[in-house]
Amino acid sequence: MTVLTHSYFKLVSIFIRSHFISEAMARLVRREANGPMEIKVGNSSKWICMCGLSKNQPYCDGSHRTTLDEEEGKVYVYNSDGTRTEVNG
Repeated sequence: MTVLTHSYFKLVSIFIRSHFISEAMARLVRREANGPMEIKVGNSSKWICMCGLSKNQPYCDGSHRTTLDEEEGKVYVYNSDGTRTEVNG
């Protein structure tokens, strides 16, 4: 279970204040998984997105590959255009 600390919310608050959000509604969700979860259905497998980046939710489309070079202890925001921004405190 992930516990979001006060410092995490402070980082998110700083990020939101320093960036213009053009969408009518935005939501930041913390995800730490960088790969899918396999669900067995009969003799076949279904792969469920756990990173939150798939454009084919709830199924994995391989987007988690963009998270593989993330550095431990850093927080990133993935933008709708596929780019990634590191959140600095």
